[in-house]
Amino acid sequence: MFKTENLIKAQLFYDEGCHNSIPRFSETNLHHTSYKELTDWEVFDNSLLDIFYSDDISEFDGSYGESNAGIIKSKIGSDRCGISRNWEVESETRLRVALRPLGLENIYNQEKKKHVQPFPPFEYIFVDISKCIKEVKDL
Repeated sequence: MFKTENLIKAQLFYDEGCHNSIPRFSETNLHHTSYKELTDWEVFDNSLLDIFYSDDISEFDGSYGESNAGIIKSKIGSDRCGISRNWEVESETRLRVALRPLGLENIYNQEKKKHVQPFPPFEYIFVDISKCIKEVKDL
């Protein structure tokens, strides 16, 4: 086990080599119009979310916290090989990362006559967990 707060405080990166870190969100610049560059994006939030397994969504009354909304999975399902499993025995936590563009979060597409959300020019976000690994070795 390692201290999970290191994951929350860890820098997030655009590239697998962990060289180009994504800065933390400071403020929206309403005049900023580019969404195609790596530097057009910042980290708005990153948090650790526990996964809850249940076949009865009504048992979740919100007492688990607002940040866990939507992180509920059916406990009975198939794995990648198609074999039926009861997932309730799993203990899973996910690192959720929310990005924001420096400019507006919605832009108006003149051609389609509707507002659309821009996507960052990178497909994955990487986190350096070397501090967490060092903790495990020190135990």
